[in-house]
Amino acid sequence: MAAKKPKVKLFELYQRHKAKLIIALVIIIIASISFELYMFFNEKISEGDMKFELIGWSEACEGTDYTLEDKQAFCQNCSEKGGEACLWPLDMRIIIGKVDVTRATGGEVHCYLVIDGVNYYREKGSYYGITNSSLFTWQKLDARASHDIEFCCGIERESALTNLLSLRKKWPQACIERAVMPRCG
Repeated sequence: MAAKKPKVKLFELYQRHKAKLIIALVIIIIASISFELYMFFNEKISEGDMKFELIGWSEACEGTDYTLEDKQAFCQNCSEKGGEACLWPLDMRIIIGKVDVTRATGGEVHCYLVIDGVNYYREKGSYYGITNSSLFTWQKLDARASHDIEFCCGIERESALTNLLSLRKKWPQACIERAVMPRCG
């Protein structure tokens, strides 16, 4: 027969190791606060974390692939009428690194476009709350002109601790740029 082990009561175990448990708890709390403050003050997106995977005039829309004849007819109509008749969608697929890690740790990635010097966030109130590392978007632009496209992102992070301490900071933005040639020339 095996000898029975004596039952160790939880309270007795706590009493024997009380000092060690309190020290471990204090270390965990200090490490958590330090990590949260480090993330708040040092986390940012850099230009190397973003790239245009695709940028170009749309070749298809809603299941329709545009033929060469469609494109030529559009450009002819554009040259005759101008204005609204020259608007064609410019497709953009952008890869943004750090999105998954940032969201998993309680932060948010916010991005916006600047097209030909017009900041779509300030001028039009348009921005993207990024939830995936890949973003597809498009804008209807004048197909007769070349365009300078800039895509900017920043990480916003707030927590109970930073709110409690009333910590605020300007969220640094990183931007990538690309020029697009005219579709109709």
